[in-house]
Amino acid sequence: QAFLDMDVRDLNCMVVICGSSESMIRDAVERISSPLYGRFMNRMRVRPLTFRQCTGFHRNMSDIDAIRTYLTVGGIPKYHLMMSRDTYEQSLATCFFGDDPPLSNEAYALVSEESHADIYSGIMMCISDGQTDQKRICQKLGLDKGTCSKMIRELEELGYVARRRPMNGAPKRPTFYISDNVLAFWYEVISRHPTMLSSLRMDDDMKLKLIAHEVDTFMGLRFELLCREYIEESYNVGDIGKWWGNVDGTDTDIDIIANVYDSRMCMSQIFVECKFSRNPVGFSDLNRLIHRTEKTLSTPNLHYMLISRSGFDGELEEYASEHGIALVGPDKLLGRVPPDDLDGMPYGGFVRMS
Repeated sequence: QAFLDMDVRDLNCMVVICGSSESMIRDAVERISSPLYGRFMNRMRVRPLTFRQCTGFHRNMSDIDAIRTYLTVGGIPKYHLMMSRDTYEQSLATCFFGDDPPLSNEAYALVSEESHADIYSGIMMCISDGQTDQKRICQKLGLDKGTCSKMIRELEELGYVARRRPMNGAPKRPTFYISDNVLAFWYEVISRHPTMLSSLRMDDDMKLKLIAHEVDTFMGLRFELLCREYIEESYNVGDIGKWWGNVDGTDTDIDIIANVYDSRMCMSQIFVECKFSRNPVGFSDLNRLIHRTEKTLSTPNLHYMLISRSGFDGELEEYASEHGIALVGPDKLLGRVPPDDLDGMPYGGFVRMS
């Protein structure tokens, strides 16, 4: 406090406070009783890089491996430098396998240094196990509603957890997901196999095979977040979220619904299906999206969009170009091809494709 009040005030300089515990730093400058309260009038939260910004770290990787790397570690530059091998599998083994894996240790450190580490960790473990609403988290951890709500709110402020926004008549009760990629990968994949992945006897190829299914499942879930990032970068988005409900007796969802505005400030909605499958996307995926859309409170002004890591069936591509269906493959995700111009595309309506 004395340094800031006496030594720095007349100098043309910047003071940066940094450290591994974000909550401690926030307390140091935001809590009224703190000696540093009110000394930092202009505060900036440094956000992670976007996917397109991170691809420059992985010029030797295939497009798919660059996507998988981003889904694993998010937009932190240091993590990408650590994951900069020629393939995703090599990077994964270097950073998450062995007796002292750097990114597994990083994930543990992010949580363990916070003031409510045990509760934070318990909440994220619940979410990774599929208990994604507050009521079920309270029951699992034995927390009262007020404490649980407060802890989740703190995790949201730290950027570790986020809530899914319900769209078009989805249940108003929010659900939560782990928003930090490294933490999500650690809780959903690595923490389930601590002994095996730290083993020095088992080789990396065997470890990769044993967790391959869990990694694929993880990628499919995280791909939705990358698709959402793509839409927010490409269009004038007023609101974006997810729909979930019951269709023909089965619980299902629509990956993304976005309210977007064109150059005349007219609003339309984009209904999006995200596919991380190894196979090209075809008509069945489009038909399924249209059928689910019919069950929501959608507007007449809607567009359908399919986003696929593996491209699209040739017949679907031909049909989409004629009927205004937006198809987004790796080239568009990576920014090599510009996004579809929705202003010039017809609305989708409710026509079922054959």
